[in-house]
Amino acid sequence: MIACCEDWHMVSMKRNAFDMKDIKVLDSNGNPILISGNVSYAFMSAAKPTIEVEDARQFLYLQAMAVLKRIASRYPYEAPEGEPCLKSEVGAFARELRDELQTAALPTGAVVLSYDLTDLSYAPEIAQAMLQRQHAQAMVKAREIIVHAAVNITHTAIEELKSKGHKFDESYEQRICGNLLTVICSGQAATPTLSVGGS
Repeated sequence: MIACCEDWHMVSMKRNAFDMKDIKVLDSNGNPILISGNVSYAFMSAAKPTIEVEDARQFLYLQAMAVLKRIASRYPYEAPEGEPCLKSEVGAFARELRDELQTAALPTGAVVLSYDLTDLSYAPEIAQAMLQRQHAQAMVKAREIIVHAAVNITHTAIEELKSKGHKFDESYEQRICGNLLTVICSGQAATPTLSVGGS
């Protein structure tokens, strides 16, 4: 399509796209993250991209960057299970980006076909610290699971011993529980000790 004003301008109506590589933004917790994405669009007007904006493609790119920073700041990079975050809500995040960019792109006469995220990560300056935090959280979670299971196993073992006629006093029961919990919870080889006298 050709738009005419002081000069002739050719405006392609074909589908077009541009990449956004490693855009640094701050999430809702203030953590710097890097986001890469791809925006596809098509001009539906010859007049708007030539008359209403100086450089339609550059305008779209700058608006896409502004929208990305604005929306990313509403969400944390990661959150506990069940809470929205950038890592778990990529699809909804992309739809929100597309819709908001479409509004910002109205002066260009472009239709935003998609705004897809291609990469998402912590910025290099905090990546190592965040990995260490994730590792620590995973270790704590794993230990909680192990302890919970150990308590249930120990309780079941004591109850089964009693149901089979084994009788022991409170101190002996405590030693059995302590040894079972030690064996199950220990991350290293454990050597439990039991009194053979039954007291």
